[in-house]
Amino acid sequence: MRGKSLASLLGLLFCLCSMSVLSHSEDKQANLQKMLLSDDAFQAILQFYQYDKDIPLDGDVVEKTDEKEYVREKIVFRGANDYRIPGYLAIPKAGTPPYPCVLQIHGMTLSKEDFWRNDSYHRGHLLTQALLGEGFAVLALDAQYHGERIIFNDFQSTLIMLFRKQRINRLREMVVQTVVDYRRAIDYLETRKEIDPNRIGVIGYSLGGAMSFVLAGVDSRIKVIIACVSPTFIRQIFPNQQNISAIAPYNFVRAINGRPTLMLMGKNDDFNYTVEEARALYNLIDGESKEIVFYDSGHRLPEEHISKALEWFKNHIK
Repeated sequence: MRGKSLASLLGLLFCLCSMSVLSHSEDKQANLQKMLLSDDAFQAILQFYQYDKDIPLDGDVVEKTDEKEYVREKIVFRGANDYRIPGYLAIPKAGTPPYPCVLQIHGMTLSKEDFWRNDSYHRGHLLTQALLGEGFAVLALDAQYHGERIIFNDFQSTLIMLFRKQRINRLREMVVQTVVDYRRAIDYLETRKEIDPNRIGVIGYSLGGAMSFVLAGVDSRIKVIIACVSPTFIRQIFPNQQNISAIAPYNFVRAINGRPTLMLMGKNDDFNYTVEEARALYNLIDGESKEIVFYDSGHRLPEEHISKALEWFKNHIK
């Protein structure tokens, strides 16, 4: 009899704990719903990401490296604000063109080089090699104020810009400009006979993960989305939440419209999001072709996330 009572008590405690977790998760979802832009406001925000398509791309290949399994080109093209945008486009030798292409978006303080360096923080070089080995082309740009474009931030780290100087508006401008640059990069890819413009995916890390959501939300040419350790912007990290509404991923997932979306997140990445916040963002994504995976890590995901990302791309745009 005592055993049954103990079992009943444990069962009750389990239910109460489950209800507490569920309630906490529901609170996050409710809070996020309150932060969403109205449809009219979202349509107004989309205007920030439009650009004059009549501006000539003036694309050029300024450097070429011929390797055994791929050819890597350093390309430049004209951005919407008349700046020259540098990037790396690598085309595999295996398989038959036109190839699917994956856009790679780095995180804050990093650059396009981090998709090629062996010591890259987010292990992006491993994914680059894996994608090329499977017959995907890859393209990575320097985000505004990063890499070769740091000159436009007075050669200072974006961490100084954001956390020491609290230039939130400049962060917003950086994201908007970078997303438009990637839209122009897709325009450039459409001029390359080696690339299939109907099979373009994107993967971003950290702030690049947030930009992956934004890019997919403003450009339907993105067919597959992978966001790695993307900050959710749900908490009041910034002084004025309205300042970042134009770049917050939760405002753009509404426009994904069922496209395959994968979120690869760390369980202990508490500065950028909690597990509940990540799930609240995930729950906003429409459609059944979506998945979220939590690794036992912080902001730097374990190497095993590479095989998951590669599998997602192979299943959806290969």
